[in-house]
Amino acid sequence: MKVFNGNRLKEVRYFRSLTITKLAEKVGVSKQMISKYENSKSEPDSEHLFKIIKILNFPSEFFFQRDKFTENFNGTFYRSRLTATQKQKNPAETIIGAASIYVDYLNRYVELPKIEDLREERNEDDINYELVSQKLRNIWGLGQLPISNLMDILERHGFINVLINKKLKKVDAFSRMSSISIKNISNEYYIIATKSDVSLFRQQFSLAHELGHWMLHSKNVDPQSLDMIEYRNMEKEANNFASSFLLPRDAFVKDFLSYSKVSLDVLKYLKLKWHVSMSSIIMRAHQLGLINERENSNLHRRMSYNGYKKLEPFDNEYFINKPRLLKEATELIVDNSIISAEQIPTELSQIYGRKFSSEFLSNIVNTEKGYFTDKSKNIININSIR
Repeated sequence: MKVFNGNRLKEVRYFRSLTITKLAEKVGVSKQMISKYENSKSEPDSEHLFKIIKILNFPSEFFFQRDKFTENFNGTFYRSRLTATQKQKNPAETIIGAASIYVDYLNRYVELPKIEDLREERNEDDINYELVSQKLRNIWGLGQLPISNLMDILERHGFINVLINKKLKKVDAFSRMSSISIKNISNEYYIIATKSDVSLFRQQFSLAHELGHWMLHSKNVDPQSLDMIEYRNMEKEANNFASSFLLPRDAFVKDFLSYSKVSLDVLKYLKLKWHVSMSSIIMRAHQLGLINERENSNLHRRMSYNGYKKLEPFDNEYFINKPRLLKEATELIVDNSIISAEQIPTELSQIYGRKFSSEFLSNIVNTEKGYFTDKSKNIININSIR
């Protein structure tokens, strides 16, 4: 007889952003009983288990499994972490953990791009962002050119990207280096997750920001151990890297200084050329001393007056870039009849002890809804897992 895994209930409740009280109301039990379920002090009967499975929309097997792998990581880098609540961050942990498992699974069938370790050793506090960012650009063959699709570049160099379809108001992006170990074999992956409900230009900066965390911090910084001031400084470093990486100094300065007066129309042109928001362009220009404090303030005031602080020109006209690596690798093994899409959740369950729902996997892999669904099994059989 299988034993109910209370930790799994807590994990999925967090992912669905439900409080104990809210889940208790939906299931029809007390919040004390939900707490007992989660702490393995009691098990739900068949009636309440059925409701839990239906409400949380995860397979019944998921709640009775134990992990067959170990995951090690130094902590997750959250953009906007200082204002994000634990409720906002918990779903992120589930998403990034599942992505780590899934890419490890794909590695059994497909040779995915590997990250070349170009991370900086931190021996002092001062960082030459122009040197570090241009060095990486040169290694990746980008020179001083604008970057229209940073997500594609990251995937070609081994970074795993996923989109966050959940409404996480105070978390723009997050990333971490994870090591998945199973049967004495360990593989390391860097997962970057970005929101799906932002503009292309905001997405570009978020990706560059997370790349900055990998480059500057992932080697020797545990973000969860930092105090507020230390974390704020780390976020500033990632922002500075992102600015210098997306707007390389020499080419950007030449562009900017080609105009005798910087107007909002000029900022719009530069935005379309460099694929970076107008606000980021102002920030970079001020950072490089191309505009003084008064000019910086005037530009921000004009942005606010025109409503551009909430929605910039072109933000609704350009779609975000979507990750392709996991999707294309999955389609490769499915289309070549190595394994059917419907079998993948079962294999994940057998190898890792994680039976994810079809809906959840589709969100992680960026496939159409129902891609992983076994059409022959639409009934929840409680007795089969007891």
